[in-house]
Amino acid sequence: MLVNRTRKTAEAVATDIRYGTALGPKVGIADGDYDALNGAGVVIITSGVNEKKGGATDRNDPQGRLKLLGKNAEIYSDIVPQIVRAAPDAVLLAVTDPPDPLADVALSPRSTGACSAPGRIWTASASACISANISVSIRPT
Repeated sequence: MLVNRTRKTAEAVATDIRYGTALGPKVGIADGDYDALNGAGVVIITSGVNEKKGGATDRNDPQGRLKLLGKNAEIYSDIVPQIVRAAPDAVLLAVTDPPDPLADVALSPRSTGACSAPGRIWTASASACISANISVSIRPT
């Protein structure tokens, strides 16, 4: 199930992913609203500002991807409560940059409806794994 803050975007991305599924094992890709996450075991959160839009493309900048934290924290504060209401037992996997601070945002008691179980928020840095040409590893926070 692919959910986006903008349903039209979710529909477009799900369609793009379905085009590529013919090359692999059978898999169902659907778009929906947050309620469609009901019963999900894992929700992967990729929402956020990317490096280019967030001004984090200079690899010599000591702030690096932390420049994305402010805007992406706003986005997480909006979407995490909706995810938790729809899928209260799901493990949330934060892969948006910077993932570890955003996991803290998801756990923040100031975020109404935030995930209350620390063991249910995990992080993974997909970009680091891809650039190192290794498999994605997941670690609980």
